[in-house]
Amino acid sequence: PGFVMASLFNPIDANGKPIPNSPEKTIQTHLCLLPNQYHTYMKYITFIIVSVVLLLIRAYLVPVLHLTPFALEPETHAAPMLPLYKDKVKMEPPEYGALRSPAA
Repeated sequence: PGFVMASLFNPIDANGKPIPNSPEKTIQTHLCLLPNQYHTYMKYITFIIVSVVLLLIRAYLVPVLHLTPFALEPETHAAPMLPLYKDKVKMEPPEYGALRSPAA
């Protein structure tokens, strides 16, 4: 990968007239090549593979050598300070006779 750098030059004086004995060609190009990214990607892949292998070795050795695991055991609390749920109160349907007025 790369890009072409172009330099433009306009040989004129303060009045806008061409400078005598100036070159006819007023553009200059230069090819700029970027570094190959293959080496960078291979480094990333190597680091990922080494990291995964180290994690797998650690996961295998934790129970064998009784090492301290990364995750701690969950803490047990006595009781929550606020209730987490409330029992639903069952409501009986109203009696149809109770809705009528006793004046009848």
